[in-house]
Amino acid sequence: MMIRQFMTEDIVKVQCLLEAGKPYVVPYREYVYWILARYCKETCFVAEQDNAILGFLAALPSPERECLFVWQIVSEYRKRGKGIGMQLLEQVKQSMERLGLYRLEISVDPENAACNRLLEKAAALWDCQLNVSGKYQDDTFSEIVYFMEIQKSEESRKGFRTYP
Repeated sequence: MMIRQFMTEDIVKVQCLLEAGKPYVVPYREYVYWILARYCKETCFVAEQDNAILGFLAALPSPERECLFVWQIVSEYRKRGKGIGMQLLEQVKQSMERLGLYRLEISVDPENAACNRLLEKAAALWDCQLNVSGKYQDDTFSEIVYFMEIQKSEESRKGFRTYP
């Protein structure tokens, strides 16, 4: 399996993957994914194996909040628990470092136990806290917004000089 940038050619397959992920994720119009493929290449990824899309992550940089917001993450339901979500998060973490961002935000349905476990695992692996920064609720939809302050890796620290 490989993690690579999301491309316009992936849109239909990703929409099918999202459709199967209901009720926790839902597909939107093709145009939304075209925008992501065109303008968010550094932060949107697919997990692919044998020409099949097994996972998808869409994240949007927010200069105002100085963070990367993960908008959608999904893995093929028969492959859940196999590390696809973590590999996608690891890829987005690398993108964050390239972009100079160290705060990750993500909204999750409180009943989505698999995604909540994934975030707890990522926080433990990255040695950071998983914190709640907000909640959204309307008549049909509920999300908790989490954030993690991710420390710079040794590789990114090596690229900076310190002066006395």
